[in-house]
Amino acid sequence: MPASVDPDLHVPVWIEFLKSHVYGRDLKPEDWLFPSTSSNGIAQIGSYMSSSAIQGWIDKFTTGAGIDSTKICLMTHCS
Repeated sequence: MPASVDPDLHVPVWIEFLKSHVYGRDLKPEDWLFPSTSSNGIAQIGSYMSSSAIQGWIDKFTTGAGIDSTKICLMTHCS
């Protein structure tokens, strides 16, 4: 798997970012790995990011990458 899409590489880095910059502590079982964000980009601790918000990001990123969404649809495993 290319390093650019390797979750084993990127998820631990994301967790360290959350601990350092979002939660300011070690994660607790009730903490969300992908908390929702306000319109100004501030994490909303205690609420999770909706699947429609994540799908919107996927659509935006694939369009930016030049992927034709009429020929291929990328989505999360739980969409």
